[in-house]
Amino acid sequence: MAELSAATGLQKASLYYRFPRGKAQMADETLGFVDKWFVKNVFSALTSSGQPHDRVATMCESIRCFFEGGAKSCPLEALSLGHAEGIIQDHLQATFNAWKIGLSNVIAETGRDGLESNAIAEQIIAIIEGSLIVRRLAPDSEVFERSLQQVLRMMA
Repeated sequence: MAELSAATGLQKASLYYRFPRGKAQMADETLGFVDKWFVKNVFSALTSSGQPHDRVATMCESIRCFFEGGAKSCPLEALSLGHAEGIIQDHLQATFNAWKIGLSNVIAETGRDGLESNAIAEQIIAIIEGSLIVRRLAPDSEVFERSLQQVLRMMA
């Protein structure tokens, strides 16, 4: 709450006034924003027409923008720490599953079977999400960019 208060310039009491259900409501609304953004920018890229590599490249560019080149943490990762329950867990799982399914479908278009496509999709998400964690912990600001380039090589 202290970090939110500092980031928004609002006192904790003001945050609770705007979000009467407290932290759960704040997380729910944050994830709602993330869901809408991912639908508009990531999932739409994966379900658009065009070559699979180009669609994944568009997805990577959207991901690059969303995470500001790796400088921002992933809200899915941050909110999944600890014990996420109820609507928070539902949001997290829905976003992850939609991303994985979208990627898996694009990968399947390259001739890979369903199991392999699914495994590669999970690997791609793990590479991206893992690089965000490493980026936060390591002084190497290029780790996120290298992960996106690795994803594109996997689609070649």
